[in-house]
Amino acid sequence: MKKITIKFLSILTITVLIFSSCKKDRTCECRITESSTLPGQQSDVYLYDTEYEKVTKKWMKNSAGCVSKTETGDDFYYDFNSGIEIPYTTTIQYDCEIN
Repeated sequence: MKKITIKFLSILTITVLIFSSCKKDRTCECRITESSTLPGQQSDVYLYDTEYEKVTKKWMKNSAGCVSKTETGDDFYYDFNSGIEIPYTTTIQYDCEIN
């Protein structure tokens, strides 16, 4: 009885792993928001969908880069009227979902 239960659980586990990582058509849906601390700048929002055929979710995350993340960068803006360098930070936020 114990051997049958162990075999059954092993087969069930393998079956679940196969179906959860199966290859199928998937779409990476991303919303990208770019914003800046520079006065007078507006936030820009971009939406894009990228379709892939017969791939796993793991591949989508690792190879296609379909992950949510935030990137920031510091820079300077030179104002020619006043002759001053104005420091600012740019933030790009990626909100991505695998479907």
